[in-house]
Amino acid sequence: MASSSSESAHNLTPVFKGEGYEFWSIRMKTLLRSKGLWEFVNQGFSEEDTDGARLAKNTKEDARALSLIQQGVHDSGLGREFETIQMNESEGVSEFLSKVMTIMNNKRAYGEVVSDQLVIDKVLRSLPSKWDHMVTAIEESKDLTQLSFDQLMGSLQA
Repeated sequence: MASSSSESAHNLTPVFKGEGYEFWSIRMKTLLRSKGLWEFVNQGFSEEDTDGARLAKNTKEDARALSLIQQGVHDSGLGREFETIQMNESEGVSEFLSKVMTIMNNKRAYGEVVSDQLVIDKVLRSLPSKWDHMVTAIEESKDLTQLSFDQLMGSLQA
């Protein structure tokens, strides 16, 4: 019995469960390219397109790409990844913040409400001890309840 294309795509979708991200991301990129959807992930599209037919097609293709990505992430993976993320001593702060942003954007894309304060608290706890003086300075000079993630990034990168 032949399976539908959506069933076969689901069966081919690699699932990220919190480990082996590099290999998973290569497989996902290959899958999305094979479906002609990589450009929507990589570049997006203009929602202000004046050509209604092209906009409808692009919106549909973008949704297909998002659906494949959602199928490729295990429900528990993002929460565990957020809880366990720590900045390595050899890692740059920009690289670490980029990882945090990716996790947060993915969680938000799945409809999870993630406050800036939760992310800020996690980032400040996840920095290596050599950053203790910076963490203390931020905590003492800023109202963390009013601080945005972008402001924190600026303070850490300065």
